[in-house]
Amino acid sequence: MLLFDSYLPMLVIFALMLTFWSAGLPLFEAIVNGAADGDAGRYARIRLWGSVGFIVAVLAAGSVLDRLAVSSLVWIILGLLAASTASAFLVTEKRATMTSAPNAAPIWPILRQPPVMALFIACFLMMAAQSATFVFYSIYMVDSGHSKSAVGILWSLGVIAEIGIFVSLPWLHARFTPFEMFAFSYGATLLRFLLVGWFPEWFGVQAIAQTRHAFTFGTWHAAAMSMLYRLFPGQFATRGQALHTSFSFGLGGAVGGVGAGFAWSSVGPAWTFNVMACLALAGGWVSWRWMRPIGSYHAGGS
Repeated sequence: MLLFDSYLPMLVIFALMLTFWSAGLPLFEAIVNGAADGDAGRYARIRLWGSVGFIVAVLAAGSVLDRLAVSSLVWIILGLLAASTASAFLVTEKRATMTSAPNAAPIWPILRQPPVMALFIACFLMMAAQSATFVFYSIYMVDSGHSKSAVGILWSLGVIAEIGIFVSLPWLHARFTPFEMFAFSYGATLLRFLLVGWFPEWFGVQAIAQTRHAFTFGTWHAAAMSMLYRLFPGQFATRGQALHTSFSFGLGGAVGGVGAGFAWSSVGPAWTFNVMACLALAGGWVSWRWMRPIGSYHAGGS
């Protein structure tokens, strides 16, 4: 990115970067789930530190970009990626191999179960829906009159709410099943995108919408991880996580991002977020219709 600024080289650069980034995600999730022994509360207490890092990054970057050229963002990201690479070496060999030992057993008997297929479809729809936020939310807010610092604050509000949910997960999991929280997250996502689409100029409304991130990612992601831990036990864990990452963050993110781009140029920002709300509604229906058989347990044996 320091050498090229045209479309095709950028496309190749990001394709290569995200290929390796996506390969690391299932390994990371499997390692964390293994360290937490499938307990969603323990998982959340580890995972929330990623949210803390996100808050620090967006607040600092928003302030910096109000004063410096946007091109300085490349140097900021380069430094953060270097720090991430260094921190990866702190993961011990014992911890890394705990959930990733090879297994020749076929995974198809697990995959062909209707609740498992429904989980992947629902996750695909959720990440497809959220793609408009990842790609266009900051642009939409700046175009609606908010400063870059204000946009950084909005992003931070969402992640603060996410941290609050992560801290509260032990209490929530004692009262609700992962399935119940997973299904509820789709309703919160529907509301969030409707508020984003139709009230972009109102900072207060956007602040409320961003707090829905506690559910659109916080409870949704933790509940999905908890169900995956049980649906893909033992040495199937990393393959289950890899499939989840591929269907949701990979395929869902790509389809949603491209679709949002076409919608943005054809029907406008507000209706783009309406379309994303419809995808969230579809994901909620899929989960409620086919995933209830895996929703009877409480995480961590609660």
